[in-house]
Amino acid sequence: MITRIQRYFGERRRVRHAVERAVTCFEQTRQSQKRKALRDQCVVIYSDADKSVVRVCYAGSTPPNRAFFEVHADGGIVEITFQDAQAYGEQRWH
Repeated sequence: MITRIQRYFGERRRVRHAVERAVTCFEQTRQSQKRKALRDQCVVIYSDADKSVVRVCYAGSTPPNRAFFEVHADGGIVEITFQDAQAYGEQRWH
């Protein structure tokens, strides 16, 4: 039981860290455009031991625009396209 709880909180910590890193990268790369992420709408859409794929929503339209990032366990972070994110289950807004 304790192992399951530790695993659960470890996974939550890893997800929060991935979202925070993606938001930071997003805001740094879009600093000249003064774009700010809508932090409450940023989520991990896919996760495994090697990477997490994060959807970062940002203001500018309704529904909000989106950017996607692969956050790797080794510390790397890469912005990916919507077409790449579709491979992880992302869909167009309806």
